[in-house]
Amino acid sequence: MTKIDQQIELLLKSVEKWQDVVDGIIPNIGSSDCPLCIEYHVMGECTNCPLHEQGEEFYCFNTDISIYQRYCEDHCLENAEEMLNMLEYMVGLYKVKRIHDNS
Repeated sequence: MTKIDQQIELLLKSVEKWQDVVDGIIPNIGSSDCPLCIEYHVMGECTNCPLHEQGEEFYCFNTDISIYQRYCEDHCLENAEEMLNMLEYMVGLYKVKRIHDNS
């Protein structure tokens, strides 16, 4: 599996997780149940995480990922939906990136 294929797979798993959060099936418990963090968050580094690649800071507290910080501060449904929408957008970006990289 290529790096980008793995990133897409983990983004899709993150979409599933956040859909469950939005639907009230599970709570978000942070990095311990995040497919991306489980794979990429090692010793305080987020190397190769597609969310980290889109910003400059770690722990999803950067640029558009500040959506996650808002969710952490206020666990409202609207913020969870924003996180889900951002992840779905990221899946699309990485699928386009994969097509571009293969051409």
